[in-house]
Amino acid sequence: MKIFFSLLRVLTVVIVFTVQGCGSGDGDLIGSLDMTATKVDDSGGYSHAESTVTYKHPTKDPTGTEISYSENIYTPTIRISSFSQTKKVNSSGAITFISKSVQQGTEPIFIDVSAQTGSLTQFKRITIPAIASLSATPTAVAFLVTDAVGTAKTVAISGGISPYSASSSTPNIGVSATGASVSITNNVLITGLRTATITITDSAGKSVNVSVGY
Repeated sequence: MKIFFSLLRVLTVVIVFTVQGCGSGDGDLIGSLDMTATKVDDSGGYSHAESTVTYKHPTKDPTGTEISYSENIYTPTIRISSFSQTKKVNSSGAITFISKSVQQGTEPIFIDVSAQTGSLTQFKRITIPAIASLSATPTAVAFLVTDAVGTAKTVAISGGISPYSASSSTPNIGVSATGASVSITNNVLITGLRTATITITDSAGKSVNVSVGY
C-alpha cells in the first residue's frame, strides 16, 4: 500500500510539471495593454485619430513585442476606408498609430481603432461630428443713397468650416471677414442702380453668395 501511495505522489509531481511546461505560445504576453485615442484637427476641415498603445509586462522588457493595429473609417451610410498594420514596441512598451485624415462632412464620421497583442485587446472610437451647410444672414444687403462713402453693413456666417474668407465682384464694394462675420463697405457714392456679389468661402472650399445693391 505504501508503494502505491509513493507511486501516486511521483505521478502527481510529473503531471504538475508537465502542465506547467505547456503553453499556448502567447504565454509571455501577460500583463496589460492600454490605448488612448484622440481626434487631431488638420487644416481645411480634415481630422485624424492618433492612438497610443502601451504594453506592460510585469517582469520582462517589452522590447520587440508586436502590436497589431487596425482602423475602420465610415459614416452611417458609407465605408470610407480600412487599414491594418503590425509594429514592434521599444523598451517603453508604447507605440503611436496615426489614422487616415478625413474631411468633415454633412454626416458624422466614425474612426474605429483597435489594438491587439496575444489575447490582450483594446478598442476606441473617435467621432468627427457633422457640420451644417455654409450660410450667410442676410443673403442680400442694400446701401441707401443717403449712406455716406465708407458705410459698412454686416453679414453673419454660420455652418461650414472656419476660418472664412470673402471677396467682392467689384472694387466699389469692400469686404473683409473676421471670425463669423463679414463687413461690407461701400467705397463710392450710392446711386441705388448697381449690384455686386460678395462670395464667402470656408476653409473646405464651400462658398455662398450675398447680393449687394448700391
